[in-house]
Amino acid sequence: MDIGKRIKARRKELGLSAEELAKLIGVSPATVYRYESADIMNMKTDKLKPIAEALNTTPVFLMGWGEQKDEFTELFRKAISEVINNADITDMQSAGLEIAELCEIAHGDINLTLEKAFKIADALGISLDELLGRETIRAPAIEEDNERTLEFIKLFKMLTPEKQSLVIALIKGFLSTQ
Repeated sequence: MDIGKRIKARRKELGLSAEELAKLIGVSPATVYRYESADIMNMKTDKLKPIAEALNTTPVFLMGWGEQKDEFTELFRKAISEVINNADITDMQSAGLEIAELCEIAHGDINLTLEKAFKIADALGISLDELLGRETIRAPAIEEDNERTLEFIKLFKMLTPEKQSLVIALIKGFLSTQ
């Protein structure tokens, strides 16, 4: 696999669009597409490090010279292993989690995307930061907000994704009639 294919695969694994990656590294989306398609054969080395940082990997991995070491993925895999070892399997299944898939993620048999990580954390009823053992960062506006808003957030989190979409659509409808 060449560097362009590694960039594209890693970008997609993280759920980033070419436009988002372009903003992170300070180039146009067309340039990102040209890197990925190998239209730009001689990428300047000063671009390699920012691309690797934006993709949460290393220049060594992008060049194909070694294994990828991804701190987030490793932390997530360890956290999922702990969940599997300590949680009630029936509770996890009732939350919509596939135990076999979690085991494959924990063992590194499946590529992990950020979207998948968020879905698993949501199904477990905790934030991704909490799952990874990190301090949850809260926006000051939410911390200082009133109890009604906090109650809404708590109730909203309890809804299925489909019902959350309906609530969002209703709120947008109310706002558009103001």
